[in-house]
Parts: sequence; structure tokens; C-alpha cells
Amino acid sequence: MRITIAFKKILLILFLVGQVAVSLSQVVLRDKHYNTFRRGILAADEGNHEAAIGLFTQIINETPDHIDALTQLGVTYMESNQQMDSAIILFDKVLSLIPPEDIYDPFGIYLHQVKARTYNLMLKPRQALAVLNNIKDSVRLDDLKAEVSLELQQTANAIILLDNPIKLKISDLGPSVNSEFDDHSPLVNITGQEMYFTSRRPLGRDRKLPDNQYFENIYKSVNTGDGWQPPVAVEELIKRNEHLSILSLSADGNMLFIYKDEGRITRNLFVSHRVNGKWQEPVKLPAPINSDFDETHASLSPDMSTLYFTSNRPGGYGGLDIYEITKDKYGKWEEPRNLGPAINTAYDEETPMMHPDGRTLYFNSDGPSSMGGFDVLYSQKLADGHWAAAVNMGYPVNSPDDDLFFMPTLDKSEAYLTTFRFSEGHGHSSIYHVTFEDAPGGALAVIEGTMENPDNLPLEHLRILVWRASDNYKVGEFRANPHTGNYLLVLDADETYRIQEATPEVARDIDTLHISREMAVKHKNEILMVEDVKMFSPMIPRQSQEPEALVTVIPEVPEESASSNKPALTVPEKVAPAKPYTIQILALKKRPLANDRYLAGLDTAEIKTYRGKDGYLRYVIGYFDDQSAAEAYLKSLKSNNRFHDAWIRELSRLEKMSY
Repeated sequence: MRITIAFKKILLILFLVGQVAVSLSQVVLRDKHYNTFRRGILAADEGNHEAAIGLFTQIINETPDHIDALTQLGVTYMESNQQMDSAIILFDKVLSLIPPEDIYDPFGIYLHQVKARTYNLMLKPRQALAVLNNIKDSVRLDDLKAEVSLELQQTANAIILLDNPIKLKISDLGPSVNSEFDDHSPLVNITGQEMYFTSRRPLGRDRKLPDNQYFENIYKSVNTGDGWQPPVAVEELIKRNEHLSILSLSADGNMLFIYKDEGRITRNLFVSHRVNGKWQEPVKLPAPINSDFDETHASLSPDMSTLYFTSNRPGGYGGLDIYEITKDKYGKWEEPRNLGPAINTAYDEETPMMHPDGRTLYFNSDGPSSMGGFDVLYSQKLADGHWAAAVNMGYPVNSPDDDLFFMPTLDKSEAYLTTFRFSEGHGHSSIYHVTFEDAPGGALAVIEGTMENPDNLPLEHLRILVWRASDNYKVGEFRANPHTGNYLLVLDADETYRIQEATPEVARDIDTLHISREMAVKHKNEILMVEDVKMFSPMIPRQSQEPEALVTVIPEVPEESASSNKPALTVPEKVAPAKPYTIQILALKKRPLANDRYLAGLDTAEIKTYRGKDGYLRYVIGYFDDQSAAEAYLKSLKSNNRFHDAWIRELSRLEKMSY
């Protein structure tokens, strides 16, 4: 997966060095080292850096001025993040060996490029810039001019980003997750309790491949609160002697998008569904998602109506581009659309990952916005459907090396990252945890429920339309999981939404939902998973019971949901005025979201909540110095039939029974 300039140019080196060698009368491609050199090239191409270094060193020990071996030893050091200073020395030696008139020929240009690349990887972009400036006016071939121009831009980016690092902490997940082999593509579910990733570690009696690694397989680790536990292979998805790599996980955690090697020239996308806790055999995604060209990555929007995927099909901007494709009202995929020049470039854009907020797209690019290799960028979808110009995530999320995979948590304060750069010499990718010091603003709430289907329509024909009340903007067309009928809404807090149920023929209003900031996610381990968007009569007290025993008619949680160990909502403690009385208007237990229609007509700024030790979330309004003032307010409140259950509470008792 690691794409670098060196491997793209191996054939160029072989061809050009042959020409240079004849003029020097020192080495030719068919000299006594030819077979050793060829084996070294093959080992390097397969990622077996240790073997390649040994073979090139063997040649140099016998023939110290062997240009081919010197060059490729330097390139291999660079590619494996080893002995970078030695790589610079090797490149300088080769430059001293070739005739002065060849310094700015294609091979000489190449030597300057890999030298600059090495300086960049050493985080010395100013030295790299000096090397590139030395050759920029001497390049004659158009394709080389374009390469050097790109490298100059990326090096300039590196100088700026290295001088202005973002504040964060990057930590290795450690040996409990990472191995001495490639581990990459971490996918963490919305609650932060499950992580899937791809690894090339041995599994059973799998055979070792030429690069001393094994076939890719999918692993799962669970976070029990004490950190990530040792991973286990996902048994139902194991493929012997075949690469199987994960790409993304749906917001509900039940759809896993996969790249599967079919042994064909082109690459395609697959999806596996989790049914009754078991992952099913991956199914190839249909046309027009897959095509006769390469499709390498896919990510589903949180409403499950739009898929973002990469393809090098004709009609794009160059290389791999990111496309989006949406479902029609019958649940069928329409025609894909290129995301346009704000995101795509003439180079490769890869690994699109749509955040659960439904509007922030993270992806990789090795184009002009990179600081070298693949960098993580992001873009925001605008209200008119266009995309804002992509922004580099900055250093040290990115570096001049390949930073291939970025997975933010729901509140964006943390992320998981795949990189080679901290591999301590083994040159393999590992998974890292990122904690941002300055987390982005905004807050999200997560709501789950089950799609009602009294007419027994195909589930793909049913949608929940969510409209933001303030500007009538359609937030999403949310669809249910095709196997369970469950849906998931991820919505901004401090907003009111109009909710509709829709079939292909009709859409009808079913609710108005207000999400307060209290209901928002405060941390990945405190995610609100409200059971349903619909509300019922909020509080009907039994006349024979004391007020504290008031119950709701909200249905109990189904047994399956009750045992799902979902994190409980944490409601911040309210600091009330030093007054003895308040009015309780609502007590909710299973669904702590107050229906907007129920609260209509009240001053929501005056409404406070208390989390009871009995599990109820109590809504109160007003604070009063004496009981008579409270009774007067209660009388006016009860003139509205919705609040005939409201009653006066002593604050001291309420606070005593609350957290």
C-alpha cells in the first residue's frame, strides 16, 4: 500500500544506469553482480528491506563504486526509514561518480529527487528545498518538470506545517494491539468499545510471503474500560492464502466494507453484514460502484443513503478520485458523481472516511496539499451540496512520510492513525491513538430506534427524513439496517428537527425533536444512545402513590437492548438558586429526550434537569422563594392540559435523590 517515488522509478534506474555505466566502462547490466542486483531489486519491490540491504551491501563490498548498488542501497534505507544519513552519503557519492554533464540528465535529476525526499523524511525540509531549487531550472522533460514542481510545493508545505505544529499527543496502542508486522486501517465503532483492523501477522499455519509477512486478515479488539484487549481474528471472515483488508464500518457498526483480492487486474469493493452477531460472506458491491477500473475504498454516510468511494475510472481529474453515489427513494443506487476539484487532484485521493456528523470527509492525498507522500486532509460539505477546499490536518498528524489512514472519534477530540514513521526500524505500519489538545467545537447526539413498517413494505423503501427547523435544511434521509430494521440518527445538539417517515409515494410528519446540549456526546465513552425518536405521554402518576413513585407509560427497553451494555447518558449537575421550591413537569427514564411538542409554550431557558439515583431524568421549571409563589405558577401551568401532572417539589429533597 505504500506508494513512493522510488518504486515508481526502478525501471528508469535500470535503463539509465545501463547507459551511464557504458560511458564509465565500470559496470554494465550484465556484469558479475547482475543476478545479485536483480535479486536485491525484487526483494526491495516486495518490501523485504533487510534482504535487499544485504544484497546491495554485498555488491558494494566487492565493487565500491557500483552505481546501481549504491543508488538502490540509499533508496532502500530511505524506504525503510533506516540510516537516513547514510542514504544522503550514498546519493552524494553517486552524484560524484557520474560525469558533470550527466548531473542534470534524468538519472541525475532522480538522484536529487531521492536526496530531497530523504531530507524531508528526516524533517529537514529546508535542506530538501535547497536540493530541489538546484535542479528546478535544469529539468527538460515535461513529466519530470511536473514531479519536481509538485515536490517543491510539498516541501514548502512541510516547512510551514512543521513550523506550526498542532497540539496533540500521539501514543502507540502497544503490543496488546500492534505486532511486528503491518497493522493498519483501524475502525472504531461509534461507542468506542470495538475496534476492527487489518493485520499481516501469522494466523495458524499460513505461509510466509516473500516480504516476510503473511496474508492480510481482519482482527477485532474490545475496549473494556482498561484499554484495548489482545485482538482475535474475525473467524467468519478468515481467508486462507488471500488478502482481505477492511475499509470502513457503518455508523451502526453492522456493515463492514472490504477490499478483497480476486486475483484480477482491477480491484473491487465488497461489503459484509453482521447478522445475529456474525459477519456474513462479503458480497461484491454492484455497478455502477464497481467497474472495469480500480475501486479501492468506500465509506457509507451515517444516514446510509450515500456511499463515498475511490475509483480511477475515466472522466476524473487524474489518478484515484473520490466519488459519491446516493440511493433513490426505492433504495437503488443512482449514478456516481465526482466530488470535484475542491477535493480531487491530478494525483491520488484515497481512503475517504465520512464522519458520523454526515458532513466532514477525511481522506488521503499525495497531491499539492500534501507535505510529502500521502497526507490526511478533510473537507466540509456546504449547505448547497458543494465541498469546501480541502485542509491539511497538519503536523504531526501528517509528515513527509505516508500517513495512510485516519479515523476520528465521534466528538473529534481523539482519532486513530496508521503510519510507518514510528516503526523503530522495522519499516512496518502500526496503529496509533491521537488525542487533540484543542478539540473541534460542536456537539452531537446519537439516537437509535426501530423502523415501523405496518404495511410490510420492503425496508429499502422506507426512510426517516430529518429537517433542521431553523432553515428547513434536510439533514439526511436515514435508512434502517436491512436485516434488523434498526436505524441510527446522529444529530447536532442545540437544534430542533422536524421528523418525517417516508415511503416512495408519501412523506408524513411524525415528530418535532429538540436536542439540548445536555443530550450531546461529552466523550466517546459517554455516548447517548436514546432508544427512539418518538415520545409517548410523558408522565401519568398513580393517585395512590407518593410523588417520588411517579411512573411513565414509556415502554420498557426490550430485553436485547437492555443487555447491550450501552454507555449511560451523563447529565451535568445543575446549580440552582438558593430557593426552596421548583415545579417538576416531566420524569423520563428509558428515553431521556423531551418531546418538543410537549414542551411547546415553555421558556426552555428556565427548564433544568436532575439525574435521579433511581434512573429517572427529571425536568423542572422555575425556582420559588415560598410555596405560595410556586402554587400560583403551578395553577397557571395546569391551565394547559399537557401539564396537569406537574407538581411542586422541595429542592432539598430533589437534590438529595439526585447525582
